[in-house]
Amino acid sequence: MSMLCAAGAALGAAAGGSWVANAPGVPVPVSERAVRSAELLPPPGAAVEGRRVASVHWQYALPPAVRAHAWLCLAERCVALPGARGTSTAFAGAAADSGFHFRFAAAPGAPQGVRASRMQVIVNYQ
Repeated sequence: MSMLCAAGAALGAAAGGSWVANAPGVPVPVSERAVRSAELLPPPGAAVEGRRVASVHWQYALPPAVRAHAWLCLAERCVALPGARGTSTAFAGAAADSGFHFRFAAAPGAPQGVRASRMQVIVNYQ
């Protein structure tokens, strides 16, 4: 019986999970300078200490037909995003309790007053 309990505890420790965070919208500057979103952190009470990122799903929204450069970042390590939603394993192995943020910069010819909105990450961890 104690062997079964020990095996169950080991499996529970290895089990993965996920956390979700959202950030408020940000204006996308027309200049060469990128803007940074609010930090996206695990919710309070999430049991992520000692866990490692497996993958990150992201999404954000821009007005139709507006082009912008977008990155998802962990500290100063950023990955260029190919579209408004997707999945990346580029942060695999990072601490699952780390905060992410988005960065945006307008593409040449973009109109002024554009906002990025509905920013969300889903962080899967082991």
